[in-house]
Amino acid sequence: MAFDSLLYLFAFLLPVYAVWLILPPARKWYALLAGSIVFYLISSPFGAVAVAVSAASVYACARALSGLDGAVSQAKGAMPREDAKKLKLSVKTQKKYIVFVCVLIQVGLLLLLKYFNFFASGVNAAADALGLITKLPELKLAVPLGISFYTLQAISYVVDVYRKAVTAERNFAKLLLYLIFFPTVVEGPICRYNESGAKLCAESRFDFYSFRDGVLLMCWGLFKKVVIANRCNMLVNTVFGDRGAYSGLIVLTAILAYTLQLYADFSGCIDIVRGTARLFGVGLPENFDAPFFSRSTAEFWRRWHITLGTWFRDYVFYPLSLSKPFASLRKKTAGKGYYADLLPTATAMFAVWTLTGLWHGASLKYLVYGLYYFAVMLLGLLVEKPAGKLVKDRDAALWRFVGVVRTFVIVNIGMLIFRADTLTAAWQMFASLFTPYAAADISEALVSLRLDSWDLIIVAVGACVMAVYSTLKVSGRKLPENGTLPGGIARAALIFVLIIAVTLLGAYGDNYDAASFIYAGF
Repeated sequence: MAFDSLLYLFAFLLPVYAVWLILPPARKWYALLAGSIVFYLISSPFGAVAVAVSAASVYACARALSGLDGAVSQAKGAMPREDAKKLKLSVKTQKKYIVFVCVLIQVGLLLLLKYFNFFASGVNAAADALGLITKLPELKLAVPLGISFYTLQAISYVVDVYRKAVTAERNFAKLLLYLIFFPTVVEGPICRYNESGAKLCAESRFDFYSFRDGVLLMCWGLFKKVVIANRCNMLVNTVFGDRGAYSGLIVLTAILAYTLQLYADFSGCIDIVRGTARLFGVGLPENFDAPFFSRSTAEFWRRWHITLGTWFRDYVFYPLSLSKPFASLRKKTAGKGYYADLLPTATAMFAVWTLTGLWHGASLKYLVYGLYYFAVMLLGLLVEKPAGKLVKDRDAALWRFVGVVRTFVIVNIGMLIFRADTLTAAWQMFASLFTPYAAADISEALVSLRLDSWDLIIVAVGACVMAVYSTLKVSGRKLPENGTLPGGIARAALIFVLIIAVTLLGAYGDNYDAASFIYAGF
């Protein structure tokens, strides 16, 4: 059930919202839970078993962690200090085992259902090279909807309970709602339990302003998806699907169009998700913060898919970099120069970007995609010190502009790797950028891309509208996204304009290849 479909908006969301409205404030979350279960069973019936196993294991492990903490608290005042200290150490070890088992279950399900065939093909290739006969079978398993998203939420929840950052939920139904809340289960954002868990089940009432702002966010997301992303999809599919027929300017146009498509598609989906949640009085974290204004690749990833980046930072990078082996490595490299001091950070970064690449998909190209950003960021760290000596004022307007342009180029190369069917295709298309393309043939080629001049104008104007929106956001202006746009009339006018734009300018019907949300496949 796609978020931009009439089926979702009127046959699913509207009835769920109607039920939510009539339930008493303390019971409104029942409508969200029932809606989430129905949504999941319709969208991924075979994945429901995996979700149930994941939720049950996380619930049991979190309750076990809570029970151990309670036992320590009760025993502290009833035994000598030395015995209490031993008990605390023993319990800490038990808690680590519980977390390890729980994470193993979550990762095991993810590896089995999403990555088994990818790793099996690698093992089989190695077996062929060694002349071995025995090979791993190829499994035909249905990948559960949103497994990459709810798995990270499940892991963050049990780790946060271990860290005592959140209290273990006693009600299994409430925990299940947190894991499979129907707007977030498809493409995120990846929420922590302290961000959305309590909000989903808290007493709530209809609030006109939340309703209005939620509708506005949803309309803005639909505009980005239906008007811009769907149109770009036609051009992108044509060029990437027949890469040998195009080169030079046409390939460059397709790469830029894909970058625009992915941003409009993914951020548009998140706007619909956050708008939907706001209808029910639930605020969700932002996932994008004007990423194309970034002056470095590291800054870009702090602004793009924010919740994924912060998840890997808090649950992979910091635990690795602060672990005993890394502390020992840091001691060995301390005082041996700038580049030696980077070794612990670089090692943790390598782990983060390897996992980030594989998180996006079970394919070698996604692994290379992650390692590409690792290499770029590592190079940035290596040249940071000498660059600082050459450029004294990096906040000057010229250097800010250079940084934004450089980052944009780097990101588009990454988008080429991300979108191309294979690494070979990505390299061929990259090489073709430097192949001359006759100017006389460009107009003919544009016609073959299935977009007429009207479509190109709509895409260009839509991109400008998004650019203006991002510019206002960066400058700190008041925007509807954060609920501070002044004037109810202005909001109503925006909603009306966006509805008209989606209705009249939306790329749907037989003449367009309307694509599913891209990140829904992850």
